[in-house]
Amino acid sequence: MRILLIPVDARPVTRDIAVEVAAVAGIEVMVPPKEILGFLKQPADLPAVRAWTDEHLPLADAVVVSLDLLGYGGLCPSRFGGVTEEEVKARLAPVFRLKEERPDLPVYAFSATMRIPAYNSDAEEPEYWATYGYDLWRLSFYDDKFRTTGDEAARAEAEAAAARVPAELVAEFRARRARNFEVNLYALEMAEQGLLDLIVFPQDDTSEFGWNIAEQRQLREEINRRGLGMKALIYPGADEVGLALVARAANRAMGTTPRFYPFYSSTKGPLIHARYEDRPLGETVKGQIFACGGLLADSPADADVLLAVNTPGDAQGEAPEPAHRRLVDTAGRNLPEFVARIAHYLAAGRPVAVADLAYANGADAALIPLLGSAVNLPDLEAYAGWNTAGNAMGTVAAHASMRHLGRRTGRLNQTAHLSFLLKRFADDYLYQVLVRTEVRAAFGVDQLPPDRLLAETARRLEPALREFHARYFARAGELNLKEIYLPWKRSFEVGLDLEVTAR
Repeated sequence: MRILLIPVDARPVTRDIAVEVAAVAGIEVMVPPKEILGFLKQPADLPAVRAWTDEHLPLADAVVVSLDLLGYGGLCPSRFGGVTEEEVKARLAPVFRLKEERPDLPVYAFSATMRIPAYNSDAEEPEYWATYGYDLWRLSFYDDKFRTTGDEAARAEAEAAAARVPAELVAEFRARRARNFEVNLYALEMAEQGLLDLIVFPQDDTSEFGWNIAEQRQLREEINRRGLGMKALIYPGADEVGLALVARAANRAMGTTPRFYPFYSSTKGPLIHARYEDRPLGETVKGQIFACGGLLADSPADADVLLAVNTPGDAQGEAPEPAHRRLVDTAGRNLPEFVARIAHYLAAGRPVAVADLAYANGADAALIPLLGSAVNLPDLEAYAGWNTAGNAMGTVAAHASMRHLGRRTGRLNQTAHLSFLLKRFADDYLYQVLVRTEVRAAFGVDQLPPDRLLAETARRLEPALREFHARYFARAGELNLKEIYLPWKRSFEVGLDLEVTAR
């Protein structure tokens, strides 16, 4: 099976991750070359992407496409002006003609709701976000809260924030939001006409209120009004959506519906709201499994995969913040029992995957050594603990479901599995929790020139990765570390080109 993927940009977590996870089940994912997919705020070379797509489309058994990439040039470019609603729709028209030419071709699409980050930085936003970003977030949050709840204190907060932001910038921001919202309505209409098998509107960095949440409410009303509840999904996420839909396409094509039984490290775990998301962790778990083509099981006996979800005791923390440990590692959770349960299931021959959701933006430093001392890490079906809960959970659900599919079809690729599993521990734990924190503490956040930043990162990460492999993965396979790089020449994410050849 071959799946054609147009990712949202060229980062490893949006492009390479789908190729690597699908390979676990022996499935090929065709993706455009990195060099034509843009760089940060630089849009993709859309004529080159279209030419590549035309060349590879006849080989595809299913298509997964980012409308943000084809419409705006990528996720970050979708947050800027310079292209009209009509121009975006014209760029997307070939996607909606695919069914006319090949009616049986499954087409899955995704289009993000533009985020509203709560900080002053223009790294991925328009220049004025460096000065007015936090106030724009406050204006959005409290204006929507007032309109939703009638809270007069919220109206006062919104008015105070509006007074600090030039009116023309507010107008520009809202005009871009209106453009993107109309494009999403257009995509929903295409799904209604049967031109898409599924459309996902992921919520990128969200919260309880905001103009983005108001847009999602309107989209949900339209979905319900049109009876499209099974063809249009809304849930927190962004970077992992392409991977999730690749897994869904593979599961649908092979007629499999993997069943997951989740268990949690804390009693309150499934009810805790994750940072950057608008719903309880239990709903994020459920939504990501469903997006990948799976369902929840009622009991461990009915499950294909036992899903161990590491959750905080009281509230989700930020992985690099030691002060947040008092919110996570509390009497409200029991890590030893949680790890013992994982070990028990593995000893019984049951497949177990671990979703590490106790922190945002990195793994739980209390979990990994404990887990490594109790189980053979290469025996896990999957592991992830990066960025948001939705990002990590979607990765785990996709990886575990492809491992299940590989067993069912007899095409399981153990080398691909071990390589991706080690990469997640290396990125989510060794890099995001340890190395990145150390580099930022020593030199500041991205204060070094890119070449020096990479050198300082690699100097710390390579020996840590080799030691981790020697301790936990050496008996499973030999490590070939080919490259460590910084995809966007900053410290937020790292790129790892490695392979663990199964013995």
